[in-house]
Amino acid sequence: MRRMVLLALLGCAPVVYGQGLPAGVGGAAAVAPSGAPGFTPERIDALMAGDAKDAVAAMAPAFRADKSDAYMDEALAVAYMRLGQFQPARAPMDAAYAATKKPSRALVLNRAMLDTALRTTAPRAVKDLSAYLAGHMEVDELAVNVLGTAIARAAGSTRSFRSSAIFASAVRTYGARNADLESAAAKDTPGMKHWGTQWLTPQQYADLQAREQAAAQDRQAKLSEFEGAQADAAAAETAAREQQVDNQYLQDQLRQSAVIVHQQRQVYRQQQQAATAGPGASTRPAAGAAVPGAAVPVAVNVPAVVQPNLVYDPSTGQYTDSRFPIPPGAYEAALAAQQNSIQADSRLARARAALSQAGPAVPQPQWLNHFDPVWPPEQGQ
Repeated sequence: MRRMVLLALLGCAPVVYGQGLPAGVGGAAAVAPSGAPGFTPERIDALMAGDAKDAVAAMAPAFRADKSDAYMDEALAVAYMRLGQFQPARAPMDAAYAATKKPSRALVLNRAMLDTALRTTAPRAVKDLSAYLAGHMEVDELAVNVLGTAIARAAGSTRSFRSSAIFASAVRTYGARNADLESAAAKDTPGMKHWGTQWLTPQQYADLQAREQAAAQDRQAKLSEFEGAQADAAAAETAAREQQVDNQYLQDQLRQSAVIVHQQRQVYRQQQQAATAGPGASTRPAAGAAVPGAAVPVAVNVPAVVQPNLVYDPSTGQYTDSRFPIPPGAYEAALAAQQNSIQADSRLARARAALSQAGPAVPQPQWLNHFDPVWPPEQGQ
């Protein structure tokens, strides 16, 4: 009333809400764009009181981001949000925010809800809402719930944001303001705890802590089993691989021994032929036979009967038994190593499956999964 009297005394016409004041001055909206004639706050309120589809159909054609009417833009964004159409709500919501010097509680909450619902812009909701709560100390359960939800969703956005000072500050702000909620509730119901969006009695909170401890112990036990199985599987695989390398070396030695045995057989046959053929007989070596004194020298201590399994060792000039060129138990050791590796892998698979089925170490609180925007804005001042 005083305002209208003062305007009359000054010779000015009274200003209709939302049509004459700059955006953000006295809570008024910006001048309606020329492309949206007749969208007074009264008409916008009437549209918002009806069906959201009709409100969008009426206001969407009149929206112009470069000529914003903050009140209509916020109304259009809220109408979109009521329909669950969050992506189309971004442009009018950002336009309303940009056109307002000092956003109201409703506008801050509405854009924070929208950013949180879109997930990719949840970090902006964390920043805006934590800044708002830091400057408004009154108890505000809805704002605390929206901030908690935004923090939970923003935590999964990028690692850099989770490690940022903004995120850490927002977590502290949430903790402080959530404590304010509990203190206010304690006046009527002492001991109540606000967990996520839920209120828990002292007994419910004690039960929650017990479940949290049991879940943490169960997960730690399964994690320890998994880590132990992982280490054992790695050790078993290494042992099997080393045994395989050893066996390959032994097999190579066996093949070399077989070649020497064959050569010694040829030498033995030549010596026998030379002994029985008499003077003047041909001493030409048989095809494939070793030449005496060449690749395999002929020892003077050749036994009377050279058995096929005897192997000549040029370094010692002795024949050795080649029937067991691989040490006893070598193949058994290789088989045991492979079996141990298979069993370790099986244990690791079981431990991994058990760990994947283990619940989180800390029971997760319930956050908002449905966002009801604040309208009309006067209710959110």
